[in-house]
Amino acid sequence: MLLTQQILNGLVLGAGYALVGVGITMVLRVLDIVNFAHGELFMLGGLGVYFGSTQLGLPMLPAIALAVVAVAIFAAFEMKIIDRIRRVDGFNVILVTFAISAVLTNVANLYLEGSAKSVPPLSDHVFRVGDLVISSQRLIVLGVAAVLFAALILGIERTRQGRQLRAVAQSPLGAEVSGIAVHQVMTRLFIGAGAIAGLAGAILAPVVQVSPTAGLAIMLKGFVVLILGGLGSVVGAAVGGVALGVLEAVGATYLGSEWINAFGFVLLITVLLIRPQGLFGERA
Repeated sequence: MLLTQQILNGLVLGAGYALVGVGITMVLRVLDIVNFAHGELFMLGGLGVYFGSTQLGLPMLPAIALAVVAVAIFAAFEMKIIDRIRRVDGFNVILVTFAISAVLTNVANLYLEGSAKSVPPLSDHVFRVGDLVISSQRLIVLGVAAVLFAALILGIERTRQGRQLRAVAQSPLGAEVSGIAVHQVMTRLFIGAGAIAGLAGAILAPVVQVSPTAGLAIMLKGFVVLILGGLGSVVGAAVGGVALGVLEAVGATYLGSEWINAFGFVLLITVLLIRPQGLFGERA
């Protein structure tokens, strides 16, 4: 029963990893850039909920909405910075996202006074099935992640915007020649990925607390998810995130929590040795 409980807890953590990882992998696949500040967008989502609920006194739903909108606006601002840097030197984009990450971490550290903060749950109901226990907040995380991934998969495969996104990912020049507004597609993707990361941070804040260093931690998990699932694969991000979350939860229970950050990288090395393109990636 302990194993089942830890698997359940791991699914919740894995859902958060997957929501962050899918943004990293899609931005890298379509824009060909690594946004090292993507983890801080997750952190800003939690920070926005904390600010909205404690400083503004908003109920949790409006606080979450405020946080997601704020993160999306910041992602749009970050995209403008990236656009200007790319015109000069594409490599400098990596450096500027590092700089943005450092600035956001330090600002959050000052605001939170260097400590993690608790956020009230959207719902405090607890469900019990035999010896299994799960809070409604954790069920909300799982439900939101499931809906978002279903919407992403259907949107990419079935909608006009999804076809444009796939065309840009395959060949930006070819997409532009065929009449697709490539820059608009890239901008929408970047903002959407940021909003999803912000939403993940907002709904997970009551579960994992709001911490100024949460961005770096979740960014490392996101890279593991990217490699596990395969570059550009939404399904791969979902499976990789869940696998990582379950592995960490179960491994920490039986081997000790001090090993929790090692489990993902052991899994990463194993997958790279067996299937370098990732579980759902295609060999180049």
